[in-house]
Amino acid sequence: MRVVDETEADIRALIARDFGPTTPRAFHDDFIDWLHFKARAIPTLPRTVITSPEVVGRLGEYPAIINIRMTLKAGLDVSPWLSKTVRTAKTNAKVDMLFNDWQIMHFHLGQVMQTPRMVGRTKPLLFAHIAGSEATLIDVEPHGAWTELTLLQKLLRANPNAMPQFNMVTPNALTSQQLKNLRANRTNALIDVDGKAIMPGGIMSSGHAMRILNYYQWFQRQAEFLKKQFEADQVPAHLRPVIYARLGTPIRLGTWYDAGGLSLIDKNRNGLVLHQMRPLE
Repeated sequence: MRVVDETEADIRALIARDFGPTTPRAFHDDFIDWLHFKARAIPTLPRTVITSPEVVGRLGEYPAIINIRMTLKAGLDVSPWLSKTVRTAKTNAKVDMLFNDWQIMHFHLGQVMQTPRMVGRTKPLLFAHIAGSEATLIDVEPHGAWTELTLLQKLLRANPNAMPQFNMVTPNALTSQQLKNLRANRTNALIDVDGKAIMPGGIMSSGHAMRILNYYQWFQRQAEFLKKQFEADQVPAHLRPVIYARLGTPIRLGTWYDAGGLSLIDKNRNGLVLHQMRPLE
């Protein structure tokens, strides 16, 4: 079966829609940076929201938390509370290293809109761990608490499943300054959190999030696998009725972004989904 591969062209169009005209770079670089931007902007998906005791105790002090929590639960746009760099530094994948390394975002807690798309900036910030189907509100901390070990301690007390835990000899305790130095040098380490060995998401030597690099690589492998599978006429059983209904029509392998993640589709068969990636996080 003939396959026309339009995945790269479709991804380039998605990137251009968000980034606009940019200095030409390798497709690999643009694609990875765009994936970081989409994850950092927090895809609009309904999430289960877990609220730590520390955050519950500050709801009266910071009413904006209630709005953020409701917006996350409903799967609506939380960008007004996010750092303005989500909008102003779209192409910089390393603008938020806390998110890249620990998958933790911060939200401003202003009650008045500073612009039509941004609430007023505040020094106290709500820190939250954001996953594809779940968000854990950790605590309100001052601006600059980017490597505070207490964030991980409170996160895992509120949601023990938020990060992998290992049954092994507990590593040496690290200070916030040591964690800051490790991140600055793009070095990952097991972290002692309340006597447990924790490995956060981690970063690459380039500063990119390890989990997003894995996402990129998995997508590329799936695209190549599907292409070879169809070219060898090895059509998955669940797709055969639709594919064979138009047997003489080639597969137009394309890419679509929806529901917070990428999918591989057949554009010649009304966008038939051939593979759906999990949401970005």
